[in-house]
Amino acid sequence: MRRRSALLRATAGLALTAAAGPAAADVTPAEVWANLSDYMQNAGYEVEATQEETADGLRVSDIVMTLPVVADEAEGAEGEVSIRIDQIVLTGEDDGTVTVTLPDAIPIELTGDGDDMPERMLIETSSPDFEMSVSGTPEDLVYDYAAGSYELRLAELVIDGEPVGRDDTSGQMRLEAMSGRMRVASEDGGQRVEQETSADTLTYDVAAVSPESEPGAEETFTMAGRAADVTLDGSWWAPEGWDPNDMAAMLEAGFSVDAAMSYRDGSTQFSFSGPEGEGSGQSVADRGVFSMALSESGMAIELDAEGVAYAATGPDLPFPVTAEMSRAGFRMEMPLAESEEPRPFGLGLRLTDVAVSDTLWSLMDPSGALPRDPANLVLDLSGTATAFANLLDPEAMARLERSGGMPGEINSLEIEELRLSAVGAELTGEGAFTFDNSDMESFDGVPAPEGEATLRLSGADGLIDTLVELGFIGQEEAMGARMMMSMFTVPGDAEDTLTSTIEINDEGQIRANGQRIR
Repeated sequence: MRRRSALLRATAGLALTAAAGPAAADVTPAEVWANLSDYMQNAGYEVEATQEETADGLRVSDIVMTLPVVADEAEGAEGEVSIRIDQIVLTGEDDGTVTVTLPDAIPIELTGDGDDMPERMLIETSSPDFEMSVSGTPEDLVYDYAAGSYELRLAELVIDGEPVGRDDTSGQMRLEAMSGRMRVASEDGGQRVEQETSADTLTYDVAAVSPESEPGAEETFTMAGRAADVTLDGSWWAPEGWDPNDMAAMLEAGFSVDAAMSYRDGSTQFSFSGPEGEGSGQSVADRGVFSMALSESGMAIELDAEGVAYAATGPDLPFPVTAEMSRAGFRMEMPLAESEEPRPFGLGLRLTDVAVSDTLWSLMDPSGALPRDPANLVLDLSGTATAFANLLDPEAMARLERSGGMPGEINSLEIEELRLSAVGAELTGEGAFTFDNSDMESFDGVPAPEGEATLRLSGADGLIDTLVELGFIGQEEAMGARMMMSMFTVPGDAEDTLTSTIEINDEGQIRANGQRIR
């Protein structure tokens, strides 16, 4: 049954009128199927199908797409992903576009023969009102699609030869009011894919019983979540005939991917139980973003959420623990491929305006002597490093492990920002260092550093006094802490502030505020 909304026709029409040259040309059903087939084959799938011309297009039936999967070369864990589709109907339209009609449900099967894979896992996709329109040219096609809903569901699971019942393990993910666009183009001897997808809501839930549980003492876990205004955007370029099981070779050939996901009003709930007790928790975020990039030059990952709140209970917690923060972020950038020249890396962590429950404060500080201002932790590092081997090449990493060698070396490090504030005290700082990897003796097996860092500490003296009053530390410990700070710091411009400048020179000497301490 063909389904094609006026909205989708309008979207395809806009795509045609907005694009110049080749994008405005007609495309045939046979060309669209060839593009889809090439797309899957370029991703490593073997495609088998029967084609039959119809009065207004093409019917492709008995479609089987298979992809070999290697989970662990060292352990010999191998498997196969197979997608079976009864038929796809491609219909040529009067406006030069092609309508693609898919079955309401499509099964995806994974079979494996190693410990890292189940013997069989069947996932069913369901989208009974899916619509797709294709425009452009064979070298540059645009796929516009929409669906009232799209669902993935775990239908079957076999582990250690035994079927796992749905009461023991289940999982599903559902997108509501989904729409998107995918562009597939020939570019630079490979294939460029750009994709944009959005959905009004995303929901998911999983439940599992540990297969190692003893009868009468089952270990269970459940998780469910929801998010609104979900967007998934990405692009990648892949060479012809790339092998998804050989990531190192793919990157060397120029494979690259850049993707991002954003959402609003996200929430997650989880629970667990076992012989040692049970617990539960939840988290919410007003909005969040996850992005990643991968190429021959390296990998970058970034997570950022705003308006975050957590709550948890458990057998090891005497009472529910809650926390809130205005922002939680993490980023990492690192080189992956072997290189003779240093390449950039980065690491960042940001937790701002962290506030815990009054119950926890009352337990630690019943008199309210400690300031209860929100805490902050910000760490932003960058630098350069040289990789001695491709970190995604299993054979290269195995050789390093056998030889006891290092996968790389750090060449420079910059502390762009350091900030830690809590209970009335704050530590800030910045600095930069280079490392001499030919000198591993001056600092006991660590590459010899050279550079300078500046630190500033405020509120420490008052905090020590309060901790003494509360009985957390004694007078002797307080005196020792003050003596230690006086050795490495000098008074700042304001009351109860200290500063310290740590210098390391090329002779291995360390100076604190101009005074040599090593």
